[in-house]
Amino acid sequence: MDDAFQDVLDTPEFRAALDNPANAELVATPAFQKLLTEASA
Repeated sequence: MDDAFQDVLDTPEFRAALDNPANAELVATPAFQKLLTEASA
């Protein structure tokens, strides 16, 4: 499961979604930041 999730995080499409201003409010939430932090560990 962790490997599959990491594969998603590494895609250009996911990175583009993070950079999209329309998603800025979601990306800024503490829960989403925790998710990104845990996934990068």
